[in-house]
Amino acid sequence: MVLTVILAIVLIRTLATENKIEYQRVPHSERFLTFGKYTTQEKSTQDEQVNSSTLCSCIAYLREQGIEIRGNAMQIQPNWGGDPEPGFVVLFKYHDKNTGERVGHAALIKAIFPGGLWVVESNFTHCAATERLIAWTDPHIRGIFRPPES
Repeated sequence: MVLTVILAIVLIRTLATENKIEYQRVPHSERFLTFGKYTTQEKSTQDEQVNSSTLCSCIAYLREQGIEIRGNAMQIQPNWGGDPEPGFVVLFKYHDKNTGERVGHAALIKAIFPGGLWVVESNFTHCAATERLIAWTDPHIRGIFRPPES
């Protein structure tokens, strides 16, 4: 998995250099690159200011990011059957290794790639905000949630 993320970052930087792609400033100190129909993201050097209690809940973190979503990640129902878009939420179902019970998780889709989704999330790693590439074939994906339009 780490190798996949490293390869994705190398590919992004190579495409940005070869195509002289310009960065666009957007909220939350993030930068986006656009090439073809795909968009990807790189964190800026500025640290994102996030309330530490928000980091221990994927849903609270999404709300802090401006996503209109409520409830428990396991109980939120997928409501989108089409192609996902940046700004949508991918819903996951995991199993707790210690208890065996089902655990829900939600992450914000920041970019779409032919091989998967680039997401930003909180509490995938205990009480921390992280980013990662999710393969389309990830067996933990249970659906896509399209937030209501503001």
